Amino acid sequence: MMLAIIQLFLYFGDPSAKFAKVSLWMGLVGAFFLSWVGAICDDADAPSCMGNNTIHTTCAVIFFVLYDLKMLLNISDAVDATLCALSCAATASLVTSEWALAVVEWTDVALIMAWTLRQVSARCGGVSWCLAKKESVEPLWTVDVTTVTKATALFYFGTLAITAVVGLRAGYLPTEPGQLWYISDMWTQVPGNWISRWGVVRGAHFGWLTLGGLYAAADGDKTRRALLGIGMIALFGLSVVGCCNENENLTIHCFAAEVFFVGYDILMVGTFITSRSTRLAAFVGVSSHLVRSFAVFPSLAPFLEWTNALAIILFTMADVAANYGACKGVLVGVVSASEYPRRQRPKQQQLILHLVGDDDDAMPVDLKLPLV
Repeated sequence: MMLAIIQLFLYFGDPSAKFAKVSLWMGLVGAFFLSWVGAICDDADAPSCMGNNTIHTTCAVIFFVLYDLKMLLNISDAVDATLCALSCAATASLVTSEWALAVVEWTDVALIMAWTLRQVSARCGGVSWCLAKKESVEPLWTVDVTTVTKATALFYFGTLAITAVVGLRAGYLPTEPGQLWYISDMWTQVPGNWISRWGVVRGAHFGWLTLGGLYAAADGDKTRRALLGIGMIALFGLSVVGCCNENENLTIHCFAAEVFFVGYDILMVGTFITSRSTRLAAFVGVSSHLVRSFAVFPSLAPFLEWTNALAIILFTMADVAANYGACKGVLVGVVSASEYPRRQRPKQQQLILHLVGDDDDAMPVDLKLPLV
């Protein structure tokens, strides 16, 4: 996702450059395929991978080719030309040795990183990434937090729905005939594990932006901001759940799941106290987690997990809706750096008291007191 954001920086840093739009789309599409390289690893047999070498390699080659073409269209000096030539040569290498191929791949990645950083340094001084109120920035490409929330919900519901349908079609769901399965059961087999590695992490990214928007909207409310910070930690746990399924490492998977559920339940309980519009979702989510955690009605544990998970996203949507006006006024995206406000500490003002004693020969004393 960060690579995709950098493509926006490179475009808006110099939108009038030759091939600017073509380069933008090459970078964005390349970044999309790179994201699948991480989601689908290259070993179909290893329990810690369960990937597909053909899909993995195809996505990697598409990324390298598109990014090399992007570099080729944006050569500005001899250094750019050298980096581009070396990267193209690395991509075109038909090396069959696994060790040599690894060296070529690492070299190509390093060249792409060096070129990208050099371009950012040269072209992106006038743009900045923001998550701020719209009246304080000059937007170049932005969306408001309500739109980001819709994207979060799309990834959340979409990943759950797609992995459920795929699991049923593939035959590894349900795990027990006639019984509801745990959410994690959908992400242990191919291709459910590929989809979870991609979709859950993307959803967590948009979730962070959603909570960040609520954070910006909660101006001056320290308790609210602290709770949202806990929610952001919870979303990190969710991203780990999507990356590491229970068959790969049960300890890491379960710990990350508890970080997510407990952290978000804390956010919901704290918000429950102050916001009526989110109370139903918060109550359902927290109650289902508590019942499941204390092994009350163990036969209902999968149902309670689903209830808790769905209550979390419904709570998030309700929270944004309850603060719709404030969230509509918070933008996420690329803005003009010259207009982006930098927080400055105000100069300390002083009250100067000129004290003079009763004795005419006494020296006057200036007492400087800070005004807060």
